[in-house]
Amino acid sequence: MEKNRIGHGNRRTITDTDAGSETEFFLPRPGKPSMAMMGRIRRDCVLRKKRNDAGGWD
Repeated sequence: MEKNRIGHGNRRTITDTDAGSETEFFLPRPGKPSMAMMGRIRRDCVLRKKRNDAGGWD
């Protein structure tokens, strides 16, 4: 598991070398649903995080 990237304090990148794919998991925030722990495609994760950071605005 890589270190948390600078600028993404709550994001961890897990690389599966066997599948050759990379999936990002978001640590659940206090008071928010933990649906993000299910692990999504990178693009979906980034979009979802941006919506959350904007206060739910899509």
